[in-house]
Amino acid sequence: MNCGYENTLREADSRCDSSCMSGIMVLVGSIGGILFAAAGVLLFVFSLITDPFAAVLTFLIAALVLGAIILIAAFSADRCSRTKCCVRSNLGGLFFGILGTILSASLAISATLTEVSVIAGILLGLSFFFFAYMIISVVFLVNCLVR
Repeated sequence: MNCGYENTLREADSRCDSSCMSGIMVLVGSIGGILFAAAGVLLFVFSLITDPFAAVLTFLIAALVLGAIILIAAFSADRCSRTKCCVRSNLGGLFFGILGTILSASLAISATLTEVSVIAGILLGLSFFFFAYMIISVVFLVNCLVR
């Protein structure tokens, strides 16, 4: 099923490729994730986050819900729609953040999280990093959809 003329398809594909800001998204996501992870781990180490289980569980649930929403949007959008173009151009960062959040949050939930444990700090840092990366990827997706 075509969207119209072949030129329209080529123009839509070129707009989709030109709107891809994956390099900037990776840079901003990495810097933001590192800052968020450092802040979260410092709060945990200094006992300002008393129960990190609730935060990590929230990260896990948010990642699962967002993953489902992205898959539904990708498969339900029309072949030449702006939604599909934006999801396609931001898919790498989105899935990196979503899968990283799911894996690190699952590991953190299964571990004993005490302030003196180095492993707990690393697992929480990874969970915070991937969650921030996922949120920044969603911001880039929404920016693409709004433009």
